[in-house]
Amino acid sequence: MSPGPYLPEDGLGCPSEKDWGNNSGSTLFLLLARAGLRCYGRETDILAEAEGFAKSSEGPDNRRTNFVEALLNELQHRPECRRVRELLKHAWRLVAVLWCASWSHRWRNNHSAMDPCLQSSQSLVPLGVFSDAEVDFFRLLRTQTSRKGGYVFEFIKDLPDVDPLAVDRWDGCPDRPGVGRVIGLGRDSSTVRQASARLEALWSRGVQHRGDEYRFCFDCNCV
Repeated sequence: MSPGPYLPEDGLGCPSEKDWGNNSGSTLFLLLARAGLRCYGRETDILAEAEGFAKSSEGPDNRRTNFVEALLNELQHRPECRRVRELLKHAWRLVAVLWCASWSHRWRNNHSAMDPCLQSSQSLVPLGVFSDAEVDFFRLLRTQTSRKGGYVFEFIKDLPDVDPLAVDRWDGCPDRPGVGRVIGLGRDSSTVRQASARLEALWSRGVQHRGDEYRFCFDCNCV
């Protein structure tokens, strides 16, 4: 789903753009409001503190994300605002990364996510330019596995790493069943397929992941 209503007959929406979700959209809106963003209408409704997290098509978290989407649509046909629009898109995407990286079971709702996201260590933010596909893969690694409540990213350190000095870098690179056994998911799961492909890409270039999920996911952290 593209940001904002996708109504090509009205020139609204870009199908090639990613929707980064209501939790990150809501958190972004709340951070912008704290920084001074004002919007018309019943402000108390859109700033209301929800019970729990975003629900599809209902509640204040959804309305806050709708505001972000509407703003992207508003700026879509204003060339003078192109850089502002790109910045807003990147901010939404970055909050999606920080939301995953900072997540705690102590969070009650998106209001409680604001400070952890804003105060995240720079070590939790990928360096340089990173792609939408890399963000999607990073979020996928937050999938829970069958290994005692673990998450995929916790087992990256157990995946064999490339020896950059080895003549044959492929020696020791696990196949898909091997990757599945390490992270605790079936060999045919989407997560294992993508993790295996990513590992092969790193080995083909002789790049070490060092057990770090950011180096594993983001090319810019491997340079």
